[in-house]
Amino acid sequence: MFMKKFFVESKIMEVAPGDYLNMAKEQMFADFGRLLSSGDDVRKAWKGSKADLYEMAYRTYLADRITDAEGVPLPFMEVMRIVCSLFHTHLPHNAYSMARVACRRRGIRSHSLLKRYEWKLKHNIKN
Repeated sequence: MFMKKFFVESKIMEVAPGDYLNMAKEQMFADFGRLLSSGDDVRKAWKGSKADLYEMAYRTYLADRITDAEGVPLPFMEVMRIVCSLFHTHLPHNAYSMARVACRRRGIRSHSLLKRYEWKLKHNIKN
């Protein structure tokens, strides 16, 4: 399957120290970029939940950080097609709503992925 060339931008070096929320966002964007750009010879496997993957894709899309070769932000469904084809999952019919629900997760057992990134940064925990 032919996919357009895309780029994921992260500005992690521009975030002020102590700004954990923005630092967490930038780290998520950087991780998403590394995840998508690893070599084709590497078998891609996502060990987290699909909700985490969709949240990562959606937040990267909302921040206009995933672009094509000309620097134009990709539409969300194109981002989802890329993600689903790389990880060999089906493209959900309701990708927008699944991603928005994933971003709004709260509770004892399931926080959003962004909140977990932020928590790790605050507590200085390495992956």
